[in-house]
Amino acid sequence: MTKQFDELPPNIALGTWLGRRQAFAVIASECAAAEAEAIRHIRQARLYKSVTPHWSEFCVQHLGMSKSNADRLIRLFDEFGPAYFHARQLTGISPAEYRAVAPIANLPPPPDDPQLIPTSSHV
Repeated sequence: MTKQFDELPPNIALGTWLGRRQAFAVIASECAAAEAEAIRHIRQARLYKSVTPHWSEFCVQHLGMSKSNADRLIRLFDEFGPAYFHARQLTGISPAEYRAVAPIANLPPPPDDPQLIPTSSHV
């Protein structure tokens, strides 16, 4: 498939590769949100206790991450839900930046303001 893109004019090939990257980013954001939700469920339901009594040991041995990283993902999911993970994957936004724009990010622009562009046009 790469060879097929190499035969396209450069601007078309670039657009195609950028489109692929965006598609993969959307899929990755779904996976990141689902991972955080799954980790939260494992901790809340104490399912990890079937293999080890300690959450920190479970994180390292079975999740492949530190306890602090797992807890951070859970906190982000609890605070923002899946929307943050989608925005982070597409834009690289930090939790602090997301916290600042989240209250206004989903509001439609005023109908008579041609200067404002809905966020959905950027995706």
